[in-house]
Amino acid sequence: MNAPTILYDKRTRTDVHDLPNGKVLVVKLRYDDDCKNKHNTFSITGELWSSRRGYEANLRDRNNERALERFGCIHDNIMQYRRKRYGHLIRWHLVSDDGPMHYVENTLYHLGYRSGPDTWYAADHKPNIEYARSSACWPDMPESYVCDPDKRMLKSTREAAAAPIKAILEARLPALMEEFHRDMATIEWTTVKERA
Repeated sequence: MNAPTILYDKRTRTDVHDLPNGKVLVVKLRYDDDCKNKHNTFSITGELWSSRRGYEANLRDRNNERALERFGCIHDNIMQYRRKRYGHLIRWHLVSDDGPMHYVENTLYHLGYRSGPDTWYAADHKPNIEYARSSACWPDMPESYVCDPDKRMLKSTREAAAAPIKAILEARLPALMEEFHRDMATIEWTTVKERA
């Protein structure tokens, strides 16, 4: 797929929100090639501070993190406190210019088409529709897409059952990427040009 690329531009946005309970939520958006893998990837992460005072103390002294309650991929906190502003962006976490991370393979794995008694992760993996929906950026993916337990027994039956699901995933990717790029274009980024 020929996706528009903005290589070597570092696009970031950091928003600080004072919450009604006295805590501070810092939301960090990135859309860049920070991984140096030749395509830009979007991420939405955050920090939850117990107080404004603790947050500001950390700004003065980076070693002062006592007031930091949570950080990283805290999408549950972001949705809890700022769903209206960022909710539509959570689904794009780790989506790059060429699509969601390992889009087809991860989705098929979570649907149960890549694991069975004949694979190294046989008994450890059970299909999970919510993980599949997240991997495919498809919140209302039909539950009927989960691999039938009888078809999971042999690689040949899993692969045959996976073929139509794979075709559906591939067919919806161009429209999915158009939606992704539209959402990225709506964000007011701070952009820094970097040298190649």
